[in-house]
Amino acid sequence: MIVYNSNGEKVTLDDEPISSGGEGAVYKIKSPSSYKDIYCVKVYYEKKRTEDRFRKIDFMAKNPPQTITRNGCKIGWPVDVIFLNKKDFAGFMMPLAFPDSKKLTVLTGLTLSKRLDASWQKFDRKSGRTALVARMKLMNNISIPIFLLHQTGMYVLQDFKPDNVLVTHNGLVTLCDMDSIQIVNNRQLLYPGTAVTLDYA
Repeated sequence: MIVYNSNGEKVTLDDEPISSGGEGAVYKIKSPSSYKDIYCVKVYYEKKRTEDRFRKIDFMAKNPPQTITRNGCKIGWPVDVIFLNKKDFAGFMMPLAFPDSKKLTVLTGLTLSKRLDASWQKFDRKSGRTALVARMKLMNNISIPIFLLHQTGMYVLQDFKPDNVLVTHNGLVTLCDMDSIQIVNNRQLLYPGTAVTLDYA
C-alpha cells in the first residue's frame, strides 16, 4: 500500500497489517528506510476517515507531549498525518512498538500464558518475590508515559486498559490507541475521547 505524509513524501507499507481493531489497521513501513523499524502507520477504515478525526490527529501531531520516546517507554503518538493520493486523509504515523512486544493481557491472568517463552517466567506469580519485583518494575515503567501525558495538562486517557499497553519480557512499555484520547485546552473540551471500555473507564 502506498500512502503519503504531510509533506507529500511517499511511504510504502507492508501488504498485511500487524494488528487491526474497530477503527483501522496498523502497518509496518517498507520504505523510506529512514522510517522503517522506527515508525508504523495506522490506516483508518473508510467510514472512520472523518473531517473531525483529521482535525484531531492533526492537532495531536502538532502538539505532542514533551517526550514520546525514551529508553524504557514509547507513546504511540501521531507524529504525522497520512494521506491517500496526497490529499485524502487516511490515518497517521506513530512510533513502532518495541520488538517482541505483547499485550499486557498476557500477564493479567492468574497463571502465566503458555504461549510465553522462558524469558517471561520471571512474571509467573509462582516465582514469589522475583515475580513481585518484576511486576513492580513493569508498573513503574507503565506510569512514566502516563505521567508524560498528564504533564501536558491537555490529554486525558479515557480507554486505558491492558489491551492498549504493549510490554516486553524485559519491561519495555508502549502505550497504544492514543488517537482515542480526550483533548482539553484551557478547560475547554476540544475533542472528546472516541473509545471507552466501561470496566476500565
